[in-house]
Amino acid sequence: MTSPNGDQVGYVTVADECELLSDPAPDMDEIVELGWFPRGAIASLPRRDWIDRVISDAPHRGVREPAR
Repeated sequence: MTSPNGDQVGYVTVADECELLSDPAPDMDEIVELGWFPRGAIASLPRRDWIDRVISDAPHRGVREPAR
């Protein structure tokens, strides 16, 4: 992408499988909102077109039971 002033930028998207170990706390700077959604609900969310490619490339592992 090239901005009006001529600067060029490229984007890299990384998706990691994670386990949440504490309550989420957005830093209100880079992250202002968090949410977890079932894979099937993502299609109804506002999103950029490229996120569909990220989702389709991610392995589907199903829902895990919480650790006891």
